[in-house]
Amino acid sequence: MPRAFFVRCISALCLFTVDVYSVTNSAAFEDLLFVVRKISKLHCVATKRVPINVTLRFNAEVGKLKSSQKRVKIWRAANRILQELKDANCKIFHKKASKKRVNREFEMYGFAVYVVHGGYRFNVTAVNDVAVSVLFDKARSILPYENLHGLRTTFAETLPYKKILNLYGIHTKSLFRYEYIKKGRRRKAVETFIVRPEEPTNVERSVFFDLYPEMSAAILTMKKCIYNDEYKQVLRNFFKAVRKLGIRYIAVDLIGNPGGSSLAVQEFLRYIPQHEGFQDYKVFVRKEDQLIPFTPKINVNKEKYKDLIFDGDVYVLTGETTRNAATRFAVLLQDNKLAKVIGESSGSKPSHYGHGTMFELPNTKLCLIVTSKEYKRPDVRKEKDTFQVPDHPIVWFQAREFFLQRICKNGPIPP
Repeated sequence: MPRAFFVRCISALCLFTVDVYSVTNSAAFEDLLFVVRKISKLHCVATKRVPINVTLRFNAEVGKLKSSQKRVKIWRAANRILQELKDANCKIFHKKASKKRVNREFEMYGFAVYVVHGGYRFNVTAVNDVAVSVLFDKARSILPYENLHGLRTTFAETLPYKKILNLYGIHTKSLFRYEYIKKGRRRKAVETFIVRPEEPTNVERSVFFDLYPEMSAAILTMKKCIYNDEYKQVLRNFFKAVRKLGIRYIAVDLIGNPGGSSLAVQEFLRYIPQHEGFQDYKVFVRKEDQLIPFTPKINVNKEKYKDLIFDGDVYVLTGETTRNAATRFAVLLQDNKLAKVIGESSGSKPSHYGHGTMFELPNTKLCLIVTSKEYKRPDVRKEKDTFQVPDHPIVWFQAREFFLQRICKNGPIPP
């Protein structure tokens, strides 16, 4: 048998290998109704009733149901219902979605996707013979998102995962084929899906800092927004070093930070002088049919901080991968004119929802997360904005250099 014919047969088999788990029409209906009921019970937009756009989408998805429905189609339908909430933290996913992936990282700038090879980025044009632009449009029609910045981040991050490709309509058993451009020429590559290894522990610190005394600068890097003794001690050591070296400019690097605890920014603010008109985020929690104002409290020993108050210039570095509590960190400082933002618009809306609770759909066993908190930015004039506007817009991987070379060397740039 010719080898070429054998390869084509294998490729065809890979193309049509799908998640074969199916449920009946009534079971599919029950799962979708379960999603709507959880929205009604928990989400901040549904205190009086489920929004009409959610109800209409539910009715439309139910109308498409067949006598037997594959799980992946219920997954898509439930996602489209959640999409109506404009809440990226309300999502539905397969338990094993993150289990198998290819060992490549992808990034997205504008509407172009890049694969990272040895520190270099190459433009990817197709995956398994499907144009990247087609895949992105599919993701845009399925995934819950708040702004285009966050959607691009989610799409690039999920592209290596086998189950997510299935969600996007690419059904492959073991091979991940993609086309990319290198030195002006179109190249092809094939990767094999592997079982994702367990995340290493304590390999990369969540928070650390770098000092540049020759530039009178320091950068505090936060991979996550944590609030624990480690974070508080690193923060204190950072401001001690800043005071000792007489540093004038500091930056908080939140690029790639997916969020975490809102208390991280509250602890940071202990070291920053605040004006009389300071406004915090307004937080509301869903309690039955009401939204209850919520204000986090931190017990502060003011004597502990008074000698380390920083009165220099503060900057925050952001990218499209800056989300949730990290977005709130940047927006809180920017809205109160305590810092200027360098980089890209973050992947979350400045005013958004959070604090998710997880459930399992009764029949397909897909996992559902529904949020029950609402965060409103301090500057009410910008409350409806879908993205944060940096003071100095620049691609994320140039933000640190911009801070050190343009600002610290030459002084603050006028707005």
